[in-house]
Amino acid sequence: MRQLEDQSNDKAEVQAQEKETWSELVKGFQDEVTRLEKSNAGADFEKMSDFQCRISNPSAKTAAIVTADLDARTISYSYEPEDKNTAVPEEGILALRPEGRSVNLFSADQQLSAEQARRLILEPLQFQQTPRS
Repeated sequence: MRQLEDQSNDKAEVQAQEKETWSELVKGFQDEVTRLEKSNAGADFEKMSDFQCRISNPSAKTAAIVTADLDARTISYSYEPEDKNTAVPEEGILALRPEGRSVNLFSADQQLSAEQARRLILEPLQFQQTPRS
């Protein structure tokens, strides 16, 4: 009985860590958009649901849709053009892999920090990577 209780607690802890990882990624998107808005570069962040957001850059004429499926332990991202003459990259997927008491992000078999994952997703939107103040 104690073993089942421990497994249940471990599962709940992993789920909480997965949500935290997703929240950290979303906050990074919001911070990046806010930074760009302050520099008049233009960008938009829209929270579409608890587990989906849309980030766009009008100057790149591209938007990224990012969706977390915590049951499947994945975060998928796809791109959509904001005009008919803009080509966009194919979609991608990040895996959420529990390790001990934490959850790590992976692209293919490469572990990424939340910042690296955010940059990977935002790169096609041509967000400038400037030093943070």
